[in-house]
Amino acid sequence: MRGLNISNAICNLLNVVFIALGNAVGIIIGQFLGAGEYETARKSSFKLMWFTGIASAVLTVILVSLSGEVRPVRFIERRIKEMKKFSLKEVYISKRALKEIQNSKTIEGIKVIGIEHISEAVKRLGIN
Repeated sequence: MRGLNISNAICNLLNVVFIALGNAVGIIIGQFLGAGEYETARKSSFKLMWFTGIASAVLTVILVSLSGEVRPVRFIERRIKEMKKFSLKEVYISKRALKEIQNSKTIEGIKVIGIEHISEAVKRLGIN
């Protein structure tokens, strides 16, 4: 139970970090657009998108490694549709989130797989 409480506290902290990161990206890009620097805004938006994606992945690994439980996230269907930009073929989400999705087999050509614990994804990926 203590591990779960610690995990919840870290999850809440990371939510604040991601919200702040999103606001910062919006401000930075907005400043470039306001200054008429459209090409700089475009290039910066892609760099910041990759940075945010990598930071999210790293922090997710840290969070999941604390408890191993895969938790549902908000707006999962929209997030999966956004992942199409990265040419992903399949995604792993919590089984609870999978129940909330209308079309649970595929979304935008991406195979959606429900798991409860990170060990299930490790087994499916063949990682020892």
